[in-house]
Amino acid sequence: MKVFSLRAPRGALFAAAGVALLVCLIASCAAALTVEGTARVEFSRTYQFLVRDCDAEAAAAVSGEVSSLGGAGYYLQAEGESAVVLAVYPDEASAHSVLDGMKDEGEGVRLLALAAQPFSVRGGAEQAARVLAQLRTLDTCASLLYRAANGLATGEFSQAEARAAADGVRRVLEGLAASSGEGEIGDLAEACRSLASGILFSRDVRRVQAEICAKIVSAHEIFA
Repeated sequence: MKVFSLRAPRGALFAAAGVALLVCLIASCAAALTVEGTARVEFSRTYQFLVRDCDAEAAAAVSGEVSSLGGAGYYLQAEGESAVVLAVYPDEASAHSVLDGMKDEGEGVRLLALAAQPFSVRGGAEQAARVLAQLRTLDTCASLLYRAANGLATGEFSQAEARAAADGVRRVLEGLAASSGEGEIGDLAEACRSLASGILFSRDVRRVQAEICAKIVSAHEIFA
């Protein structure tokens, strides 16, 4: 059976992963000054979703097909878009290199760029800084899973190494959920927990990574 080749070329992969991790350490994020008890949260992050369009009725069937071919199979509904995700990339170059290489098996597949939207939170600058730190942490978790998924696909990660990465992300997400009280972050931790048993495939890791990225671009609905 022919499967999707969803990993970026080696050079692009490690350059992109490095950039993704650096995003968490440099000033690409900012919270505006408090205005009447609220503060603006701005997280400058765009993800490239490789998707196959479908409506809600066809989602289960398309998700199953995509998953069987090695894709994430995550059903995405965001910014008026409805599609099943094959993979998520941190930059356009990596995403286009994969899409260009798919040829025939990529019929009906396209790239969808989604960015985190600025939003305001109650609680002033302190709460805005807290939310911003949570978004940075989620982005780091997504980056780690991206690397693990590609490592599994290339054989550079053993089962034990990939599982350790997923378990590390789970622990971080559980701590984040406990400190923030956000149930949706708890759901992400539970998704990571599902990676703890059985043989781990890159598609499984991609699915959780896609879910985290989807939460980040929907942060204005979750945290506001």
